[in-house]
Amino acid sequence: MISANRKVYEFKGFRLDGAQRRLLHHGRPVQLKAKIFDLLLFLVENRGQLVEKDDLMREIWPNTIVEENNITVSMSILRKRLGEDRAGREFIETVPRRGYRFVAEVTEISIEPKMPGSVPEPVFGETTPRDTHIDSLAVLPIHNAINDQNIEYLSDGIAESIINSLSQIPELRVLARSTVFRFKENEVNVQEVGKVLDVHAVALVRVIRLGENLIIRSELVKVSDGSHLWGAQYRPTPADLLEIQGEMAKAISESLKIKLTPPLQKLVTRNYTNNSEAYNLYLRGRYFWTKYTKDWVLKSIEYWLSPRLIIGSYH
Repeated sequence: MISANRKVYEFKGFRLDGAQRRLLHHGRPVQLKAKIFDLLLFLVENRGQLVEKDDLMREIWPNTIVEENNITVSMSILRKRLGEDRAGREFIETVPRRGYRFVAEVTEISIEPKMPGSVPEPVFGETTPRDTHIDSLAVLPIHNAINDQNIEYLSDGIAESIINSLSQIPELRVLARSTVFRFKENEVNVQEVGKVLDVHAVALVRVIRLGENLIIRSELVKVSDGSHLWGAQYRPTPADLLEIQGEMAKAISESLKIKLTPPLQKLVTRNYTNNSEAYNLYLRGRYFWTKYTKDWVLKSIEYWLSPRLIIGSYH
């Protein structure tokens, strides 16, 4: 039993309980590593005030030699967990060369101590029914050991399309292409990658060529225990590729127990063109563009300026 009233802080849909070491967002647990949680709690407790970097070092990393870059990285992680982008100042304001200030409006609540015999609240980190909810996802294209650009551009493109589609779902945090594509290897440990990326589930997309035929295999894996949540295999014709990405995005959302409203389902399964050739040219151009060299960028422009793509009106 807690011997005295404890303070709980609420701000913009979040509920922060320092005594129970728990952060909720609209009632759902937000997983934070210990130091990141300490960082958030210290900022919230000193909300509205400038917190100097030296004070953060002494408070969060006592008796430890810490480089200033550690604070920057930790602050970046915290901002991402709160859903704030680098340009946003909804929660945390950066004061150049000095420190940070928590700027969101906070409501402070005092919780009465529980009487002996009452049922305790679950402690942050314990397994509860809510903890089974999956609200974060990484989508990875998996490549064969043989470097086949004709396969790689397709697996990259399908994975990116699914990322873009699922990112439309407000309650699902989907990692960006630039974050996840560095893990696109033939053999990956899904649980290890998921933990590094700090997500609850990982979706894998693999494209295989058998003669003149393509096979697309996809599966959804729960990071915490490695269990298989969903899987499918497709043997598409070129015209089918447009429909498959929408089907996969819808199947993944259903496997995550996310209920899509009719407008949201339409948005998630939306195709930006009905021309399969235009779609294929766009994916090829996108693939070479991300190589970030002059020759590859020029090659991507060739695809994107193709009259067949322009006629197909991919947008």
